[in-house]
Amino acid sequence: MAGMKPINVEILLSHNVGISNSYYKPTENELLQDYLKVSDLLMIDKQGTPQKELQNYELKSQEETYLIKGKLQEKDEQIKYINEKYEKDIQSLKVEMENKFQQLISKINVSKLQ
Repeated sequence: MAGMKPINVEILLSHNVGISNSYYKPTENELLQDYLKVSDLLMIDKQGTPQKELQNYELKSQEETYLIKGKLQEKDEQIKYINEKYEKDIQSLKVEMENKFQQLISKINVSKLQ
């Protein structure tokens, strides 16, 4: 079986592992962890599989949500920057217009108008 140690397969099947039995003594937890690596492949009724698929979709959804939130934050920052620049430009134009208006007024000879 792919992913499991062959000797663990033999031990779990209660086969005789010969002299290896004297030298290799895995704990129950080691056997369990090795078995869990391939347990999905051994199932005939794959009722556990939809749960894993759901977990995968939830994880993917969380990752996509994180990316979307990041992109939205970038856009919000861009909009804020553009709005600030717009306000600054408008203010600058107002000051420039006021200055030009004052220059124009100062050039008008009021005595000729009367």
